[in-house]
Amino acid sequence: MIRLITVATLAIAPAVASAAPEPVTYECERGARVPVLYVNGVDPTLAILLVDGNLVALPRTPAASGSRYVDGEAGYLWYIKGDDARLQWIDAETGDVLSLLNECRAIHQR
Repeated sequence: MIRLITVATLAIAPAVASAAPEPVTYECERGARVPVLYVNGVDPTLAILLVDGNLVALPRTPAASGSRYVDGEAGYLWYIKGDDARLQWIDAETGDVLSLLNECRAIHQR
């Protein structure tokens, strides 16, 4: 997680100069973990995820409820509501949505 924060912060250093990144790790089905760095204070707000060994920066987009982060080019959709989250992939050609990770829950450090 520390490595994700360091790499992500360096990658977007100009954008986060006045922002306060917020790291959160989610535990999903099958024991999968998704480290996410939320960058608030920039426009648009970003969620930077580590997906399959790659950093993916997703801008926040309007959502009816919760928060939705999506990048049509990357194809990923990260949706959170409270402590719950899910990761999906959108096929650019067909528009089909494939669920990659469901039932993700934020892990709170004690």
